[in-house]
Amino acid sequence: MFSLSLKKNLYSLICCMCLLLTLSLKAQEQLEIHHINVENGDATMILIHNTAVDTFPASVLIDGGMKDSYAFLNNYFKHCFKDTMPVAHFKYAILSHHHQDHYTGFKSLGDSAFIQVDTIIDVGGYKFSSAYAAIAPPDTIAAALKRGGDKPTIKRVYMKALKTAYDKSLLKSRSKVITSFPRDIGKSITIGTVNGIPVTLTCVAAAAYTYTRNGDSLFCGISRENNPNDYSLGFVLRYGEFRYFTGGDLGGENGPKFTDQETTLVGGLDTLLHELSYSFDATATRDSVTGHICAFKVSHHGSDHSTNPAFLKIRPAVAIVSAGNQKNWALPNPAFQQRLDTTWKPLSSRADGTRPFGVSDRGLYITNLYNFKRYGTERDSCLKYAVQLFAGRTDTEFHYGNDYDPAGVATGAMTGSSEDPTCKDSYILIVEPNNITTQSIFYLYMTNFWKGVIMSPIGNYKCHRNAR
Repeated sequence: MFSLSLKKNLYSLICCMCLLLTLSLKAQEQLEIHHINVENGDATMILIHNTAVDTFPASVLIDGGMKDSYAFLNNYFKHCFKDTMPVAHFKYAILSHHHQDHYTGFKSLGDSAFIQVDTIIDVGGYKFSSAYAAIAPPDTIAAALKRGGDKPTIKRVYMKALKTAYDKSLLKSRSKVITSFPRDIGKSITIGTVNGIPVTLTCVAAAAYTYTRNGDSLFCGISRENNPNDYSLGFVLRYGEFRYFTGGDLGGENGPKFTDQETTLVGGLDTLLHELSYSFDATATRDSVTGHICAFKVSHHGSDHSTNPAFLKIRPAVAIVSAGNQKNWALPNPAFQQRLDTTWKPLSSRADGTRPFGVSDRGLYITNLYNFKRYGTERDSCLKYAVQLFAGRTDTEFHYGNDYDPAGVATGAMTGSSEDPTCKDSYILIVEPNNITTQSIFYLYMTNFWKGVIMSPIGNYKCHRNAR
């Protein structure tokens, strides 16, 4: 919504508008990452946007949220793609793992008025029609057969949607590149190009295998409960010097419900992103950090079981959390928030006096924040704790997407927590294409099509440049 610091917010507004004007004058295409607020679950859209003619040469949808996500997605797609038929056409649709808050939003995949997909990518672990591209367990481990999670539901919802879409020619194929694990860990697909520079997705985690420092894959094991989170697909998006990570509900600790894949993955990212990434401005400490990620979607909605201290060594500038109103989950967990506060050190950390005009070192964007009462006590005060830790800080931009009062009016004071479906802001990350091969500059915008708010600038980041 709006920062508590009016001056800081004004700086960001001016800088974003000026930089966006520069972008529009020099380049016709841009990379956008839309974090769609679907209340519960995940739904992320990657777009290559030709701004000159307002078309989208390539698009990717990662996850579809829960069963109630249709209204959110349909509204978002219609406004974004201008009522084309079908409403949305994706080059790739990716299901990170087989949990209902990620796949049930795909139940309308076979609706000819809603969505069309060229290629589907998922973790497999189930059998399908012989007419469809082979989707078989990628290994002989018996536990792999269970990676479908709630089998009756995934068969009734996700697999049915795939078959319906395939029969109607609304789904063409399954990926032939990222389809078998561990064989395909480390492989990449090209989404398209932005002004001639390729945009790629590299698979770095899948089916409990994780990319390692040796450039190969390691089986990290399966939790005792054989949680579908263990099988999450993880990808690094690369566009010049910009790098973004998304990993479904990937775990960062060993326990009955999780396995620690993040610690191994950090070494893999060191190998994959071997270029030295120096802090952006010369007044900051020039750490030669490898494996640096500019921004990431926080795994598992900000639970205490993911985003461990080792993983935060990737030193991102921006973290985006997709959380909702599920009381049993009570996310983002206060312990996760505390870990962010104490161990999150962006690559370009600066003293207040040396920070460029209107630029933040780090940004935390959460789709929804609530205070959850358990057993008659306010044990998990997620909203109160987040505001206490991150609001009003000079080095951090902090926003959440349901800061509306009961009347549906934005509070601007970080006191609201509306469950109204129209009071749901989404966050769009746009990468500056100019000089993208030598630097990483990007902006965050808030949008709420229900409220008529389109592309309101809220953050400006100069992450690093690959030069001494």
